[in-house]
Amino acid sequence: MSLSQAQKNYWTGAIVVGAVIAVLFGILAGNSAGGNQTAYIGAAVVGGVIAVGSLIVLLTRR
Repeated sequence: MSLSQAQKNYWTGAIVVGAVIAVLFGILAGNSAGGNQTAYIGAAVVGGVIAVGSLIVLLTRR
């Protein structure tokens, strides 16, 4: 099944947002300590998963 242009735009946006979240929280995790660091690492991982998952959808559904 092929994606429409609107769907391609959506998944591309999800990749960008996921990557930005991963980088932002990765930086915060590197600059913090204690309980917040664990939360930032978790948020960075989730952002990365969103970006990679969106990329997989975009590449497999073309």
